[in-house]
Amino acid sequence: MDMEIFGDLEQVLNEITFNILIVKNNYGDKQVIALFEKNILKVKNPKLCCWFAQNVKGADIKAHEQVVLDSKKPKLSYYFARDVKGADIKAHEKVVLESKDTYLKYLFARDVKDADIKLHEQAILNSKNQKLSYYFARYVEGADIFAHRDIVINGDIEYWKEEFEKFLNERCIKQIDDTNQKILSLESSNNSSILKEQILELTNEYF
Repeated sequence: MDMEIFGDLEQVLNEITFNILIVKNNYGDKQVIALFEKNILKVKNPKLCCWFAQNVKGADIKAHEQVVLDSKKPKLSYYFARDVKGADIKAHEKVVLESKDTYLKYLFARDVKDADIKLHEQAILNSKNQKLSYYFARYVEGADIFAHRDIVINGDIEYWKEEFEKFLNERCIKQIDDTNQKILSLESSNNSSILKEQILELTNEYF
């Protein structure tokens, strides 16, 4: 039989297994799922292992995780760290940081709980990518906004300079509003000396 008509045999087997798993997982057949898990781990397909760990209750997380880590595929490590409870965040983070994919480093910092923000941030800053610095400053909590601002304003693309200035203006307005709300709340206090001290602290914090 000419096997070329089936394309890559391993891929065909993986697709068949994938479809059967969806059915069996819906019916909760633990024995059948365990049998397929054993075969999946034997094949060592990192994409299928990532999917299995994400979607199948009772999966052997560590076994599937090792297949993903051994593949050294940064995108799969990002998905595994983001979506799989009990994932080894530091191990997957190492794979992402050692890759050349700066966008994934931004995503990892943004989406993965307990990510080392500063390590990913330094990689973004070193890339001098205006777009990624804008995204990192805007969407990653704890970002060094002014370090990213320097990258953006010293870049060549005017669009990202304008967008960053808009972001800074929006942030400034929000901080002023937040400060005003806190001051109004403090003004309801009867202790004027405490009020003065706290208002001074708020002013120093934002301005």
